[in-house]
Amino acid sequence: MRPIPAPALAFLASLIGAAAPVSADPPGWAAAVLTPALAPSPAGALPRVRPMPPDPFRAPPGAQGLASGSGFFADTHTVVTAAHVVAGCQAIALASPHLPPVAARVLAADDGHDIAVLHSEGAAPAVLALGGAAPERVLVMGFAGPLRRGATAAASWASLANGRIGAEVALERDPAALLWLQNRDIAQGYSGGPVLDPGTGRVVGLVRATLDPALAARHYGIALPDLAIGPGVAPLRAMLGAGRQESGVAEKAVVNVLCWL
Repeated sequence: MRPIPAPALAFLASLIGAAAPVSADPPGWAAAVLTPALAPSPAGALPRVRPMPPDPFRAPPGAQGLASGSGFFADTHTVVTAAHVVAGCQAIALASPHLPPVAARVLAADDGHDIAVLHSEGAAPAVLALGGAAPERVLVMGFAGPLRRGATAAASWASLANGRIGAEVALERDPAALLWLQNRDIAQGYSGGPVLDPGTGRVVGLVRATLDPALAARHYGIALPDLAIGPGVAPLRAMLGAGRQESGVAEKAVVNVLCWL
C-alpha cells in the first residue's frame, strides 16, 4: 500500500467539514454488521477534549466556533470518522435522528490515512461492518452540516473511478487502500461519512476530501470531474480489527460529528 505523495495533497480542494444536503433517500436494507475490536493508535498520544456541556449544541466556555462532519458506529460505543473532523476540538458531540446528542472523545487516530476512532458516551442505535472490495457503484452517506431538527443522513450514489486513473499517474489506485469517487453531490459535511457496498450494506471506505479538477488536470493529468477521495477498507481494518456479527441498518448507524473549536 503506497501513501499519497506529499505533492499530491496540493490538489485536494478541501477537507470536507458543511454544505448543501443531498436529496437521494437511503435504502432501507438491513445489513450484517461487524463489532470490531479497537487496535492500538498508530498516532500515539492524542490531545484530551473537555467534557460537553449539558446541551451539546451550546458552545462550551471559550469555544470559538462549531465545525461538523460525519461518522458511523462500528461498535456499541465506537464511532469512526475522519481524523481532520476532530482535530483541534475542545469538545466533541454526536447527534442523529436516532441518537440524542451525546459527548464523545478521541481514542485513536491515523493522521496519514485520515481516520479517527471515537468513544461515544451513548450507545449505538445500529452498527456497521467493514466489507471487502468496493464495487463499481457505491453509496455515500453523511450529514451536510450541523444536524437540523428533522434532518436525516443523506445518501448519494457514486461511481468508483480508481480504474479510470491512468497508470502514468503516480498516485495510489488500489481501492482497498484509497477510493477515488466520482459524485458531484459530495461536499462539506461528508468528511468521515461511510462509503457503502449497496449489495451488502458494509463499509468499504470513508469520505475524506474533494479534488480541485483544474489542479488535478494540470499536475497529474487527471481529467475526471467531480472527484472525491478517501481511505479504503484496508486502513480501516488496520485501525479496527475483527469481532462478532450483529444486525443493523445503515441510516441508524451514521452520526453527525460536532466539533467545538
